[in-house]
This record gives sequence, structure tokens and C-alpha cells, in this order.
Amino acid sequence: METNGQKETEKINISFTNEGTINKNSVCLETEKGSIKLFFSYSTIISFSGGGDCGTIENLWSVTTGKFLNELEPDKKERLNEPEFKERLRTALNKLF
Repeated sequence: METNGQKETEKINISFTNEGTINKNSVCLETEKGSIKLFFSYSTIISFSGGGDCGTIENLWSVTTGKFLNELEPDKKERLNEPEFKERLRTALNKLF
């Protein structure tokens, strides 16, 4: 069965959640291979969970984003630098698509 040119096995379920304020949102992507939850501050992915991994990036932005990062990963030593965060996120997404 095809829907809008997509085969049934290629479907992606997407759900959006506001996490309390305009800058705090999450998107959950679900495929038949699994799911991943992406946390956004404004339009930037700052944390993820799924695809066999999870990670939160160190604060490279404002105090407002920093507050959300503190909610997601209070231990600043556990946060990832930008290149490592991007690589781990890319790997997690590749497992789903």
C-alpha cells in the first residue's frame, strides 16, 4: 500500500510537544525500526534520546537555552561538545532511517 508516494514501510510518525515555554519543544520520530525524541531550544536540537543512544550538548547559546539544558542534563560534565553531539545524533538517526 502506498500513501502520498510513501510505501507503508517507510512511514514516519511525528509528534510535537511543547515542553512549557516557546523555546522548549520536543519532536518524537517513530519508524518501524524504532524512535528518537529530539529536544529543541527555539529551532536548534540540543538533546536527543533514542536510536540506542542519548546525549545533550554543552551550552553554546543563551541563559534561556542553558536553563532548558539544566532540566535535560543537570550534570554539566555529562554534556557533549558540539562535534561529538552531532556525530552521536547522526548515528542514532541513521539507525532509524
